[in-house]
Amino acid sequence: MEFKYQSPDPHLYKKLLACYERCLKNKRHLKKTRFHLHHESMINQLAIDIYNNTYSPVKSSIFVVLNPKPREVIASDLRDRIVHHYIYDYMEKYWERRFVANTYACRPGKGPLKATIDLRNFIKAHKCSYLSLSRKPLAS
Repeated sequence: MEFKYQSPDPHLYKKLLACYERCLKNKRHLKKTRFHLHHESMINQLAIDIYNNTYSPVKSSIFVVLNPKPREVIASDLRDRIVHHYIYDYMEKYWERRFVANTYACRPGKGPLKATIDLRNFIKAHKCSYLSLSRKPLAS
């Protein structure tokens, strides 16, 4: 039996469904939750709540993880994480144009490895400048 959504905005429902699928990426344990078993109706209700401006986040879970090192984790509810992805998708185009080219954190196609590679290439390209600066005598 196929689920028929009743969201007032079918595009919003489809966007939230895509965000839900991204939330599940690398999260095997989430597939056993009540939300996952009824995800279509839950996302439909979320779309209705957002459309009617009645959505509000719930309290996050706070727990301690010991491996590989002790740290406190604050985990948002799955419903809230879907909304986080939705907001990110909406705001990404706005912010992406405003970042300088060598901003690497939390950006698609960027990250620590890309930052390291770009830094290495920058140093190679400007090696003479660095060498000439490092050989200047110190002022007495």
